[in-house]
Amino acid sequence: MTQSQSPGTTRRQLNQSGFSMVELLAALAIAVVIMGVSLMALTVTRRADSKGSENLTSSNSAFLTGSRFADDVASVGPVNGISQLVDSGQSGCGDSTSAVRLIGPAVSGTGVQVRSYHVVTDADATTLTRRTCAGANLTAAVTSTPQSTSTVVSDLSNGGSPVVVTCDDSPTITDSCRRVEMTVQTRSGRSFTVRGTIGSILSPTPTTAPAPVIAPVSGTCTLLATETTWGATGGYAGGSGSNHANDPTMYTYNDSNKRYSYIRVDLSGPCLPGGDWATLPGGRSITGATLQLAYTGKSYSGCCGISYDAQTLEPLAAGSIWSEPTLTGNNMPTAVRSGFDYSFSVSLSGTLVGHSDPKILDTVKKWYLPGSDPNSWVNNGWILRRSGAGDTFGKYNTFASRSSSNTSLRPRLVITWGP
Repeated sequence: MTQSQSPGTTRRQLNQSGFSMVELLAALAIAVVIMGVSLMALTVTRRADSKGSENLTSSNSAFLTGSRFADDVASVGPVNGISQLVDSGQSGCGDSTSAVRLIGPAVSGTGVQVRSYHVVTDADATTLTRRTCAGANLTAAVTSTPQSTSTVVSDLSNGGSPVVVTCDDSPTITDSCRRVEMTVQTRSGRSFTVRGTIGSILSPTPTTAPAPVIAPVSGTCTLLATETTWGATGGYAGGSGSNHANDPTMYTYNDSNKRYSYIRVDLSGPCLPGGDWATLPGGRSITGATLQLAYTGKSYSGCCGISYDAQTLEPLAAGSIWSEPTLTGNNMPTAVRSGFDYSFSVSLSGTLVGHSDPKILDTVKKWYLPGSDPNSWVNNGWILRRSGAGDTFGKYNTFASRSSSNTSLRPRLVITWGP
């Protein structure tokens, strides 16, 4: 005899049979809304990051240009046989057309010193380059090899008139020019204006001729590291795909898995207050270079009799290109300049230690040379790594980076120059 199901049993079975079509459609609609909001937030974040990067690049360009331009204009002074000491569209250093050319007496006291700014376009970007040159006369100066060449605006607009020069608020430059302004348009559409004032009239009597504003013959400049980061190859060393920009610490570790650190100092950057000049001047001889690093410890003190305090610092080769925001263990370069390795042993913890060596000095000298010099090097900075291998425990050494919360421990390069 078959028993019939009660009404209560039937209802329980229906309630446990799953979601209804209406409930599924409602859940799908909510999921679509959440995904849309998330994608919108991601898009806004990416746009903000891109805009922040553009703002930083433009700010750096304005700082570099402003720190040089006022001094360059102030250096303008009377030179025998030359009446137009400020000009635009004329041959500047390197015998190429300049956005602005500024002429003054040579540092030696005889001859001509020229400072000129040039719009340079290549396959990658349009930049504004500052050059200096000198000679017995104007022709000799501009046709000679520039004494120094540096990029002051790396994101120059590649359309229209990216650089506009005015004299005393007029687009017409005359031989009585006193106040010179240069307005620069960047690739992102931003613009900035730098200016300088000539200290005297352009045809003064001998008793009123001012001494040109020139960097001292010798002095010291301390430059903070402009980029520091590190990468790992996996395993004990850490994730090979991770980027460590803005990490307050740099790491070294050396076994089958590795941690390498990278340090770069922009030699055209501003000197720290207290130095002999605002920036490292061109046309000098580098007489001393000391890299200061703060060793902050190791992860295995007292463990297993392991020290691995030996470290190696090497300048990177021309093709070893890297940047702080993009370096990871997967793309970190390792090719170095042969014969320029500097080894040291860490001991003091939590203080800046100066590293002076002929190999460090020679490296900085080659970075300092103008790009036209066949002996010059591309400044790709240094790679810092631990010398000893054989540690299979994943123990590491640490150094303060440029993002360290303790500003007194940030890496820096102390350079002295002479005539």
